[in-house]
Amino acid sequence: IDKAKEAGFDAVKFQTFVPEEMTHKSTKLAEYQKKTNFKNMQDLLKNYKFTFDQFEKLNKYCKKKKIEFLSTPFDIKSANFLNHLNVKAFKISSGDLDNFYLLSQIKKFKKPVIISTGMSFNIEIYDTVKFLNLPKSQLAILHCISDYPTKLSDTYFSNLEYIKKFGYEIGFSDHTIGEISSSIAVSLGAKIIEKHITLGNQLEGPDHAASMPVNKLNMFIKTLHDVNYSISSKRKLTKDEDITRKVARKGLYYAENIKKGSIITFKNLVPLRPANKNISPKFYKKFLGKKIKSIKKKNTPLKMKDFY
Repeated sequence: IDKAKEAGFDAVKFQTFVPEEMTHKSTKLAEYQKKTNFKNMQDLLKNYKFTFDQFEKLNKYCKKKKIEFLSTPFDIKSANFLNHLNVKAFKISSGDLDNFYLLSQIKKFKKPVIISTGMSFNIEIYDTVKFLNLPKSQLAILHCISDYPTKLSDTYFSNLEYIKKFGYEIGFSDHTIGEISSSIAVSLGAKIIEKHITLGNQLEGPDHAASMPVNKLNMFIKTLHDVNYSISSKRKLTKDEDITRKVARKGLYYAENIKKGSIITFKNLVPLRPANKNISPKFYKKFLGKKIKSIKKKNTPLKMKDFY
Protein backbone atom coordinates (compact mmCIF):
# COMPACT_ATOMS: atom_id res chain seq x y z
CA ILE A 1 0.00 0.00 0.00
CA ASP A 2 2.78 2.40 0.94
CA LYS A 3 4.75 1.76 -2.24
CA ALA A 4 1.67 2.00 -4.45
CA LYS A 5 0.74 5.32 -2.86
CA GLU A 6 4.28 6.67 -3.22
CA ALA A 7 4.33 5.74 -6.91
CA GLY A 8 1.01 7.44 -7.62
CA PHE A 9 -1.38 4.53 -8.05
CA ASP A 10 -5.06 5.45 -7.72
CA ALA A 11 -5.99 2.22 -5.97
CA VAL A 12 -4.50 -0.92 -4.48
CA LYS A 13 -6.37 -4.18 -5.05
CA PHE A 14 -6.26 -7.48 -3.20
CA GLN A 15 -8.04 -10.83 -3.61
CA THR A 16 -10.65 -11.91 -1.08
CA PHE A 17 -11.74 -15.53 -0.91
CA VAL A 18 -12.85 -18.36 1.33
CA PRO A 19 -10.90 -21.33 -0.10
CA GLU A 20 -13.66 -23.86 0.61
CA GLU A 21 -16.22 -21.58 -1.06
CA MET A 22 -14.28 -21.18 -4.31
CA THR A 23 -12.53 -24.53 -4.87
CA HIS A 24 -13.27 -28.21 -4.60
CA LYS A 25 -10.68 -30.16 -2.64
CA SER A 26 -9.68 -31.97 -5.85
CA THR A 27 -8.86 -28.78 -7.80
CA LYS A 28 -5.40 -29.11 -9.29
CA LEU A 29 -2.78 -26.37 -9.31
CA ALA A 30 -2.54 -24.06 -12.29
CA GLU A 31 0.65 -24.49 -14.29
CA TYR A 32 2.36 -21.42 -12.80
CA GLN A 33 1.41 -22.57 -9.27
CA LYS A 34 3.19 -25.91 -9.59
CA LYS A 35 6.50 -24.39 -8.48
CA THR A 36 5.10 -24.34 -4.95
CA ASN A 37 5.10 -27.32 -2.59
CA PHE A 38 1.33 -27.69 -2.44
CA LYS A 39 -0.57 -30.65 -3.88
CA ASN A 40 -3.84 -28.88 -4.67
CA MET A 41 -5.17 -25.36 -5.12
CA GLN A 42 -7.30 -25.31 -1.99
CA ASP A 43 -4.34 -25.97 0.29
CA LEU A 44 -2.32 -23.30 -1.52
CA LEU A 45 -5.09 -20.74 -1.08
CA LYS A 46 -5.51 -21.58 2.60
CA ASN A 47 -1.82 -20.90 3.14
CA TYR A 48 -1.77 -17.47 1.47
CA LYS A 49 -5.21 -16.03 2.21
CA PHE A 50 -5.89 -12.97 4.36
CA THR A 51 -8.65 -13.16 6.95
CA PHE A 52 -11.64 -10.83 6.90
CA ASP A 53 -10.20 -9.13 10.00
CA GLN A 54 -6.96 -8.48 8.15
CA PHE A 55 -8.91 -6.95 5.26
CA GLU A 56 -10.70 -4.67 7.74
CA LYS A 57 -7.29 -3.39 8.83
CA LEU A 58 -6.04 -3.04 5.25
CA ASN A 59 -9.13 -1.07 4.29
CA LYS A 60 -8.66 1.31 7.25
CA TYR A 61 -4.99 1.72 6.42
CA CYS A 62 -5.84 2.59 2.80
CA LYS A 63 -8.21 5.28 4.03
CA LYS A 64 -5.45 6.62 6.26
CA LYS A 65 -3.05 6.71 3.30
CA LYS A 66 -5.75 8.18 1.03
CA ILE A 67 -5.58 5.46 -1.62
CA GLU A 68 -8.61 3.48 -2.79
CA PHE A 69 -8.99 -0.02 -1.36
CA LEU A 70 -10.35 -2.63 -3.78
CA SER A 71 -10.44 -6.40 -3.76
CA THR A 72 -11.60 -9.15 -6.08
CA PRO A 73 -14.21 -11.46 -4.48
CA PHE A 74 -14.12 -15.11 -5.53
CA ASP A 75 -17.25 -16.26 -3.71
CA ILE A 76 -20.55 -14.98 -2.31
CA LYS A 77 -19.31 -14.66 1.30
CA SER A 78 -16.36 -12.56 0.16
CA ALA A 79 -18.54 -10.38 -2.07
CA ASN A 80 -20.94 -9.69 0.80
CA PHE A 81 -18.04 -8.91 3.11
CA LEU A 82 -16.49 -6.44 0.65
CA ASN A 83 -19.84 -4.75 0.20
CA HIS A 84 -19.99 -4.46 3.99
CA LEU A 85 -16.63 -2.66 3.79
CA ASN A 86 -18.32 -0.31 1.32
CA VAL A 87 -15.82 -0.75 -1.49
CA LYS A 88 -16.53 1.68 -4.33
CA ALA A 89 -16.33 -0.93 -7.09
CA PHE A 90 -16.09 -4.67 -7.66
CA LYS A 91 -13.32 -6.22 -9.75
CA ILE A 92 -14.19 -9.61 -11.26
CA SER A 93 -11.43 -12.06 -12.09
CA SER A 94 -11.14 -13.71 -15.50
CA GLY A 95 -11.95 -17.04 -13.86
CA ASP A 96 -15.36 -15.72 -12.86
CA LEU A 97 -16.27 -13.99 -16.12
CA ASP A 98 -19.01 -16.57 -16.71
CA ASN A 99 -19.93 -16.98 -13.04
CA PHE A 100 -23.39 -15.46 -13.33
CA TYR A 101 -24.20 -16.92 -9.91
CA LEU A 102 -21.62 -14.62 -8.31
CA LEU A 103 -22.31 -11.74 -10.70
CA SER A 104 -26.04 -11.82 -9.90
CA GLN A 105 -25.21 -11.10 -6.25
CA ILE A 106 -22.72 -8.37 -7.09
CA LYS A 107 -25.27 -6.68 -9.38
CA LYS A 108 -27.53 -6.26 -6.34
CA PHE A 109 -24.94 -3.97 -4.74
CA LYS A 110 -25.49 -1.42 -7.54
CA LYS A 111 -21.84 -0.46 -7.69
CA PRO A 112 -19.45 -0.16 -10.66
CA VAL A 113 -18.06 -3.45 -11.93
CA ILE A 114 -14.70 -4.09 -13.62
CA ILE A 115 -14.40 -7.39 -15.48
CA SER A 116 -11.25 -9.11 -16.73
CA THR A 117 -11.46 -11.17 -19.90
CA GLY A 118 -8.56 -13.63 -19.70
CA MET A 119 -9.16 -17.22 -20.90
CA SER A 120 -12.29 -15.99 -22.70
CA PHE A 121 -13.74 -16.32 -26.17
CA ASN A 122 -15.39 -13.15 -27.45
CA ILE A 123 -18.83 -14.74 -27.30
CA GLU A 124 -18.30 -15.22 -23.56
CA ILE A 125 -17.43 -11.54 -23.13
CA TYR A 126 -20.56 -10.68 -25.08
CA ASP A 127 -22.71 -12.95 -22.91
CA THR A 128 -21.36 -11.46 -19.68
CA VAL A 129 -21.80 -7.86 -20.81
CA LYS A 130 -25.35 -8.70 -21.89
CA PHE A 131 -26.08 -10.41 -18.55
CA LEU A 132 -24.76 -7.49 -16.51
CA ASN A 133 -26.65 -4.97 -18.67
CA LEU A 134 -25.10 -2.06 -16.81
CA PRO A 135 -25.14 1.67 -17.68
CA LYS A 136 -22.05 3.04 -19.43
CA SER A 137 -20.77 4.58 -16.19
CA GLN A 138 -21.08 1.33 -14.24
CA LEU A 139 -18.91 -1.11 -16.18
CA ALA A 140 -15.32 -1.32 -17.40
CA ILE A 141 -13.86 -4.16 -19.47
CA LEU A 142 -10.22 -5.14 -19.10
CA HIS A 143 -8.36 -6.96 -21.86
CA CYS A 144 -6.38 -9.74 -20.21
CA ILE A 145 -4.22 -12.76 -21.01
CA SER A 146 -4.10 -15.23 -18.12
CA ASP A 147 -0.49 -16.36 -18.53
CA TYR A 148 1.90 -15.68 -15.64
CA PRO A 149 3.95 -14.10 -17.05
CA THR A 150 2.49 -13.25 -20.46
CA LYS A 151 4.84 -12.96 -23.43
CA LEU A 152 4.62 -9.65 -25.30
CA SER A 153 3.88 -11.59 -28.48
CA ASP A 154 0.89 -13.20 -26.74
CA THR A 155 -0.81 -9.99 -25.59
CA TYR A 156 -3.24 -9.90 -28.56
CA PHE A 157 -4.01 -6.22 -28.26
CA SER A 158 -5.98 -6.52 -31.47
CA ASN A 159 -8.91 -7.69 -29.31
CA LEU A 160 -9.18 -4.25 -27.76
CA GLU A 161 -11.02 -3.25 -30.93
CA TYR A 162 -13.68 -5.86 -30.20
CA ILE A 163 -13.98 -4.77 -26.57
CA LYS A 164 -14.32 -1.11 -27.59
CA LYS A 165 -17.46 -1.93 -29.57
CA PHE A 166 -19.46 -2.40 -26.35
CA GLY A 167 -19.06 1.31 -25.62
CA TYR A 168 -17.74 0.90 -22.08
CA GLU A 169 -14.47 2.16 -20.63
CA ILE A 170 -11.66 -0.25 -21.47
CA GLY A 171 -8.47 -1.23 -19.71
CA PHE A 172 -5.74 -3.83 -19.45
CA SER A 173 -4.94 -6.37 -16.75
CA ASP A 174 -1.21 -6.71 -17.32
CA HIS A 175 0.59 -9.96 -16.52
CA THR A 176 3.67 -9.25 -18.65
CA ILE A 177 7.11 -8.40 -17.30
CA GLY A 178 7.99 -4.70 -17.41
CA GLU A 179 6.09 -1.67 -18.63
CA ILE A 180 5.97 -2.02 -22.43
CA SER A 181 2.61 -3.79 -22.63
CA SER A 182 0.81 -1.32 -20.36
CA SER A 183 2.24 1.55 -22.39
CA ILE A 184 0.91 -0.03 -25.57
CA ALA A 185 -2.49 -0.52 -23.95
CA VAL A 186 -2.66 3.14 -22.91
CA SER A 187 -1.73 4.21 -26.44
CA LEU A 188 -4.62 2.07 -27.72
CA GLY A 189 -7.16 3.70 -25.42
CA ALA A 190 -6.93 1.83 -22.10
CA LYS A 191 -8.03 4.00 -19.18
CA ILE A 192 -7.52 1.42 -16.42
CA ILE A 193 -4.27 -0.47 -15.88
CA GLU A 194 -4.05 -3.32 -13.41
CA LYS A 195 -0.53 -4.49 -12.53
CA HIS A 196 0.62 -7.12 -10.05
CA ILE A 197 3.28 -5.68 -7.73
CA THR A 198 5.61 -7.30 -5.23
CA LEU A 199 8.20 -6.42 -2.60
CA GLY A 200 10.51 -8.97 -4.27
CA ASN A 201 10.35 -11.44 -7.16
CA GLN A 202 11.97 -14.18 -5.05
CA LEU A 203 9.35 -14.14 -2.29
CA GLU A 204 7.40 -17.30 -1.48
CA GLY A 205 4.18 -17.73 -3.43
CA PRO A 206 3.19 -18.32 -7.07
CA ASP A 207 2.49 -14.75 -8.21
CA HIS A 208 5.69 -12.92 -7.24
CA ALA A 209 7.76 -14.07 -10.23
CA ALA A 210 5.33 -12.42 -12.68
CA SER A 211 4.89 -9.22 -10.63
CA MET A 212 6.61 -5.84 -10.86
CA PRO A 213 9.06 -5.06 -8.03
CA VAL A 214 8.10 -1.96 -6.07
CA ASN A 215 11.41 -0.26 -6.88
CA LYS A 216 10.20 0.04 -10.49
CA LEU A 217 6.77 1.47 -9.75
CA ASN A 218 7.69 5.15 -9.98
CA MET A 219 9.08 4.75 -13.49
CA PHE A 220 6.11 2.57 -14.44
CA ILE A 221 3.60 5.25 -13.46
CA LYS A 222 5.64 8.06 -15.02
CA THR A 223 5.85 6.16 -18.29
CA LEU A 224 2.09 5.59 -18.41
CA HIS A 225 1.36 9.25 -17.66
CA ASP A 226 3.86 10.35 -20.33
CA VAL A 227 2.26 8.04 -22.91
CA ASN A 228 -1.22 9.23 -21.97
CA TYR A 229 -0.13 12.87 -22.27
CA SER A 230 1.46 12.15 -25.64
CA ILE A 231 -1.70 10.69 -27.16
CA SER A 232 -4.11 13.23 -25.67
CA SER A 233 -2.26 16.53 -26.20
CA LYS A 234 -2.19 18.80 -29.23
CA ARG A 235 1.14 18.71 -31.09
CA LYS A 236 3.52 21.52 -30.27
CA LEU A 237 7.26 22.05 -30.43
CA THR A 238 9.21 20.95 -27.38
CA LYS A 239 11.73 23.37 -25.89
CA ASP A 240 14.62 21.36 -27.32
CA GLU A 241 12.91 21.11 -30.72
CA ASP A 242 12.57 24.89 -30.83
CA ILE A 243 16.29 25.26 -30.13
CA THR A 244 17.23 22.56 -32.65
CA ARG A 245 14.94 24.09 -35.27
CA LYS A 246 17.03 27.25 -35.30
CA VAL A 247 20.16 25.34 -36.32
CA ALA A 248 18.70 22.40 -38.26
CA ARG A 249 16.40 24.35 -40.60
CA LYS A 250 17.97 26.25 -43.51
CA GLY A 251 17.77 29.74 -44.86
CA LEU A 252 18.52 31.11 -48.37
CA TYR A 253 22.08 32.34 -48.93
CA TYR A 254 24.03 33.54 -51.97
CA ALA A 255 25.99 30.67 -53.49
CA GLU A 256 28.63 32.98 -54.99
CA ASN A 257 29.71 36.61 -55.20
CA ILE A 258 27.00 38.59 -57.00
CA LYS A 259 27.58 41.82 -58.97
CA LYS A 260 25.28 44.80 -58.74
CA GLY A 261 22.46 44.57 -61.29
CA SER A 262 22.77 40.80 -61.71
CA ILE A 263 19.64 38.76 -62.40
CA ILE A 264 19.23 35.97 -59.87
CA THR A 265 19.19 32.39 -61.19
CA PHE A 266 18.76 29.03 -59.48
CA LYS A 267 22.53 28.47 -59.25
CA ASN A 268 23.03 31.81 -57.48
CA LEU A 269 21.19 30.52 -54.40
CA VAL A 270 22.00 27.87 -51.78
CA PRO A 271 20.04 26.72 -48.71
CA LEU A 272 22.35 26.65 -45.67
CA ARG A 273 22.05 26.14 -41.96
CA PRO A 274 21.23 27.95 -39.75
CA ALA A 275 17.81 29.28 -40.66
CA ASN A 276 17.69 31.83 -37.82
CA LYS A 277 15.37 34.54 -39.14
CA ASN A 278 16.54 34.17 -42.71
CA ILE A 279 14.24 33.56 -45.67
CA SER A 280 13.05 29.94 -45.97
CA PRO A 281 14.12 27.93 -49.05
CA LYS A 282 10.42 27.29 -49.76
CA PHE A 283 10.28 30.86 -51.13
CA TYR A 284 13.24 30.52 -53.51
CA LYS A 285 11.10 30.90 -56.68
CA LYS A 286 10.09 34.42 -55.63
CA PHE A 287 13.68 35.59 -56.15
CA LEU A 288 14.44 33.99 -59.48
CA GLY A 289 14.66 36.68 -62.17
CA LYS A 290 14.97 39.50 -59.62
CA LYS A 291 17.68 42.18 -60.04
CA ILE A 292 20.24 42.80 -57.29
CA LYS A 293 20.58 46.38 -55.97
CA SER A 294 24.18 46.06 -54.75
CA ILE A 295 27.16 43.71 -54.57
CA LYS A 296 26.57 40.59 -52.47
CA LYS A 297 29.25 38.33 -51.10
CA LYS A 298 29.14 34.55 -51.17
CA ASN A 299 27.41 32.88 -48.19
CA THR A 300 25.59 36.02 -47.03
CA PRO A 301 21.85 35.58 -46.37
CA LEU A 302 19.23 36.93 -48.74
CA LYS A 303 17.18 39.93 -47.60
CA MET A 304 13.99 41.27 -49.11
CA LYS A 305 15.62 44.69 -49.42
CA ASP A 306 18.39 43.27 -51.70
CA PHE A 307 16.16 43.47 -54.77
CA TYR A 308 14.48 46.04 -56.96
